Amino acid sequence: MNRAPGWLERTACGDREEKDESKENNNVVFATISRDGTLALYSLPSLKKLWSSGGVSDGREILAPNSTGIDSIDFNDECEVEKYTVSDIRLDAFANAAYERPLLTCFRADGSVLAYQAFKSPSSNELRFARVPIEIETAGSELTNNDVSVQGGSRLTRIENIGDGRGIAGVFISGLNPIWLIVRRGRVLALPTRGEGGARIAFAPFHNVNCPKGFILATNEGGIRVCRLPGKMHIEAQWPVRKLALRCTPRAITYMNDFKLYALVTSASVPWKDFEIDETDSHARALYRFRKEKAKSEGNVVQQFAIRLLVPGTLETAWQKAVEPGEHILCVKNVQIRDQSTGALLSMLAIGTAMPGGEDTPCRGRILLFAIMWERARDGGVRWRGELKCEKPSKMACSAIESVDGTFMVAIGTKLTAHSWDGKHLNPIAFYDTPLYTTTLCCVKNFLLCGDLHKSIRFVRWKDSQCEKTLSQLGKDYEVLDCIASEFMIDGGTLSLLAADANGNAHVFQYAPKLAESWKGDKLLPKSAYHAGSLIRKMVRFQIGVGEQKQNRHAVFFGSSDGGLGIFSPVDEHTFLNLEKLQDAMRSNIVASSNSINPLGLNSKTYRALKSSEGSVARQTPPRTIVDGGLLSKFEHSLSITAQTRVAAKAGLTRDQALSLARTIIAEQSFM
Repeated sequence: MNRAPGWLERTACGDREEKDESKENNNVVFATISRDGTLALYSLPSLKKLWSSGGVSDGREILAPNSTGIDSIDFNDECEVEKYTVSDIRLDAFANAAYERPLLTCFRADGSVLAYQAFKSPSSNELRFARVPIEIETAGSELTNNDVSVQGGSRLTRIENIGDGRGIAGVFISGLNPIWLIVRRGRVLALPTRGEGGARIAFAPFHNVNCPKGFILATNEGGIRVCRLPGKMHIEAQWPVRKLALRCTPRAITYMNDFKLYALVTSASVPWKDFEIDETDSHARALYRFRKEKAKSEGNVVQQFAIRLLVPGTLETAWQKAVEPGEHILCVKNVQIRDQSTGALLSMLAIGTAMPGGEDTPCRGRILLFAIMWERARDGGVRWRGELKCEKPSKMACSAIESVDGTFMVAIGTKLTAHSWDGKHLNPIAFYDTPLYTTTLCCVKNFLLCGDLHKSIRFVRWKDSQCEKTLSQLGKDYEVLDCIASEFMIDGGTLSLLAADANGNAHVFQYAPKLAESWKGDKLLPKSAYHAGSLIRKMVRFQIGVGEQKQNRHAVFFGSSDGGLGIFSPVDEHTFLNLEKLQDAMRSNIVASSNSINPLGLNSKTYRALKSSEGSVARQTPPRTIVDGGLLSKFEHSLSITAQTRVAAKAGLTRDQALSLARTIIAEQSFM
């Protein structure tokens, strides 16, 4: 490592142009790790020992000079700890980022990757290293000792100036699950690499006119791939992000699986323009007067919503359609509707709108159905377009839409209405009275889950036969809950109902008509609750497993208002009991005092407890049947081997058993 451009050489005074030749000769540092896990730094070419610390192979939180490392968890008991050697090591300081701290990267014999950042202790001004958690699958953990022949050389490769612009800098770790350690803005970001072709056993930067700022990957199957990072990609968060300039405000997005397109709802301010209305319609006159007065008060502009189709990959706009100025799009979904005249199941884009007109004018809405079609362009490409097939006005706002067995369901005001499609018109065939305002609507087979803005959730069944078409309520939650998002979660033959409220809580309910406390099924039983920390805006259900390993188990992927992402995943009872023991051990006083587990000494158990807003009626406390995956992930990524062994023993498990539990859950959730 060259120390001159590194963070440790940064100073607030002195002339950088003046160079001392004797100092220039001592700028190179040589790092070694012995079999017992002791890190030593030497100055070249004199080989003078500058610094040493133990505990690297153990994964201690802090590496301090002349010590065995520092752990914030102090156990009084002694236990036998398995020891692993460090097979690869790198120490890097990046010349193009003088504000970045030197990065120490180690690859341990058990397949774990350890990353440390250098810093100076404020009290003693001595050099120390702090461990950086890598909360993804570590690279190469699946390569056993029999695979050493395919992994010749170092697994750790320095990367710099790869990608567009100034490029990225960091370390690439080869293996069956290779990862990128990217040094960015004082942080270390760990990003996985996915794809087919076996383990990536070699990496090298590559640059020429045909592949500028690229790289080469070699696999253990003898293949070589010349690659480039995607253009216009921002690697500044835990997930790579590409920003798209829309010049408008995105409101909602849905993926149309049948067409492999994104349907995006946007809004933008447009100049107000007078238009003709039916003077005999009193509602149209009042709505026109309200919109004109509102536009005049806001600078003679009005909000106009639009729907556009985006092509995945390029994110180009394939087609767009604007609604009336002042009309709001509340919901959008790709629905499958059966044409009663032909019997064909059609995939269409459905939109529900609202026309707010102030407190003196009723809020009306519309249902819009678009048929998505493509045509061959002159250049040989595909051009997408949407054709309006049906426009149905409603006396109240259309807040949620869904399709069940070819029947179109729409929540309009205080009614959930089932419609049939004859090729030209939507005809109502059944209805169900909802409490106040339906916010969410989702289905599994012929079952519907309706979420209300204030009256919690309803579990409804749709029955479609030749002699009967009905929407009947099976059960409901009798307590107050401001439902923002809802979804089903499936675990084999068990169906759970999820609902997220306005306080950042996620509630789990169960329909159990055979239990006496459920009042013959009329009452949905609360099974658990979990505080997510922020408002959950959307829930999406997906099947667990990849390829042939898929099973009848569905997890729920959710997104929060602060940009966070999370997963609720079902586990079997035996796994849950072991995870609960491990969670209780990590919440013990000794472990919970660690700053790496609970920053600033916060209590994770209290934080995940059910929260209620001030002045609201507190709900009945449900059983705690949800384990905190964020806390359990720190067992592998933040604790040393010694701490892992003792925490697992406190839970009645071995370290290998505890790690196996954590990795099994991660493997089940690898859906991307």
